[in-house]
Amino acid sequence: MENNPFKTINDKLDMLQYSFNELQNNSDVLPLETDLLDVKQASKFLKQSEGTLYNNALKGTIPSYKKFGKRYFLKSELLEWIKNGKHKTRGQIAEDVNNVLSGQKKVTKTERQIEQINQHNKKKGQRNKEPLNAPSKEQGKDTDFSNIENGK
Repeated sequence: MENNPFKTINDKLDMLQYSFNELQNNSDVLPLETDLLDVKQASKFLKQSEGTLYNNALKGTIPSYKKFGKRYFLKSELLEWIKNGKHKTRGQIAEDVNNVLSGQKKVTKTERQIEQINQHNKKKGQRNKEPLNAPSKEQGKDTDFSNIENGK
């Protein structure tokens, strides 16, 4: 008996269809990287020029992969990289400074200088309603510490 070539092709197509369906049902067998970006796609995503993006990748300042002479980026890693670059607001920095200073037990040089000035002013008969370097009510969370650095 002779084999029908069309039957053989049809059987193989059925096997391929079955294998494809199995792969789709078992997504953990073959993970699909849907967030894989090339340089052009990543530059659009980050709104940077391709040259800048490529230079940052070469310097290692941005997460990337190189395979077969091409540079690739994972969208999830780019998002994480962006999140790690968050800058604190002045209020958050002031809060951090106050938390650190409130935990200190010894008096700092600046605090001693403020106390000495206040005592000197009291001896001269001058009265201060607020101690020197006290943050104003208007400053709120955005406390300006420049007066401390200058020793005023």
